[in-house]
Order: sequence, then structure tokens, then C-alpha cells
Amino acid sequence: MTTKSPLMLLGLSFLYGLCMCMVAEAASSTDFISCDDPCNGGDVNYDLVTTVETVKLMNYTYRGRFYKSGTGDIHGIEGVPESAFMGPTMRVKPGQSLWIKLTNEMDGSNGNIGPYPPTAADYWVRLQNPGEAIKYRYYQQTVDDPSRMMVDTPNIPGNFDSTNLHLHGLDVEVHMFDPVGTHNPDAPHVKIDPGECYCYKFNVPDHHPEGQYWYHPHRHGASAVQL
Repeated sequence: MTTKSPLMLLGLSFLYGLCMCMVAEAASSTDFISCDDPCNGGDVNYDLVTTVETVKLMNYTYRGRFYKSGTGDIHGIEGVPESAFMGPTMRVKPGQSLWIKLTNEMDGSNGNIGPYPPTAADYWVRLQNPGEAIKYRYYQQTVDDPSRMMVDTPNIPGNFDSTNLHLHGLDVEVHMFDPVGTHNPDAPHVKIDPGECYCYKFNVPDHHPEGQYWYHPHRHGASAVQL
């Protein structure tokens, strides 16, 4: 009889994570919950908290957004002080269910940690300079007024203290959109604001390969800052 090796989810810097884990098959359900309510109906359960902290990284002192465990204030890999910038390691085996309660304890007053959120007018100013390198190439000539621009609002940087969770590389259903499992391309991204909690529920298939995978935030407009 063969035994199944555990998989690990390691959390990297900021709200960033690495993980050795397996994941989901059919539609798991996730939803907003009261932060007073548990999210512990899985075979394996974890509390994940996003917060703003100051940590020591080698010879530097760094202040930013981090993942930590909701139980025991654990960061990174146990016994490895140099991994304090990482999120906590999570382990799960094939065939198990994995529930993760994500609590956002960022207080919403940390807008100064990160770039200044640009506006449509900021992009418009750049378009006035011929040859200026810009992300989108839809505009082949200058626009006379910013109100005439089509703005990709969800992807404009901002809301740096709102977040969500993405299990990267795992064989799971779509879980970045609300409701989880939807395949509607226009569905809104899951957006967990400060003071809110979300219960992610996954079922790890028996056939899921072992390996190291990672988790990270995927809030459009904030991912680059939170990663």
C-alpha cells in the first residue's frame, strides 16, 4: 500500500506565496463570511491573514504587505528566520479537501506604501508626447481631451489594501472571480477589502501530482504592488 506524500504551499514575500500543494477538481465553493465565523470544514484547514508589517531582510528594514498565519503569527518556513518575508507554508495531500480562511487586516490607510494611483488624466498627459512608450497602443495619435479616452478602469493601479487569493499552478476551478467557479468573462474579481473575510474551499484530486506550487494575490490594479 502506497502512502501519499504531503504537498506544501509556501508563501513568498508580501502577499506572495510558494506552495507545494495539490488542488481541486470539480467546482469548489468559496464565499464571503463573517470574520467571526470559522472556515474549517476541510480535511486540512488554514487561516491566512494579510497585514502590513515591518520586517528585517538581511541588512535592510522593509515595511510592506505580508501574509501571515492566523494561528501563532507564523511566517515563511518554520525554523528558517531568513524566510520571514514569505507567507506561511501550507501542506495538503492528494484526496484531501483544503479550506483557507483569508482575513484582510490591512487597515486601508496604507496608500503611501506603493506608487501614487494614476488617473485617466495621467495617461492622457503621456499621450501628448509623440513617441512616448505606453502600455496600450490603441491610440496612434494624440487625444484632445481625457474624457474621450477608453479607460481600462479595473487595471488602473489602486486599492492597494484590497486583495484576494490565487493558487498558482494548481489544478483547481476558477477562483479569482465572484462567484467562484463562474466562467463569465465579465464577472467581477473577488475583492476582499480591509476588515472582510473569505472562505476558500478546494478539493484536492486523488491523481493530483505532488510538487511545489505557490499562492499569491491577484487583485487587478494591486497585484504588481502586492507582489
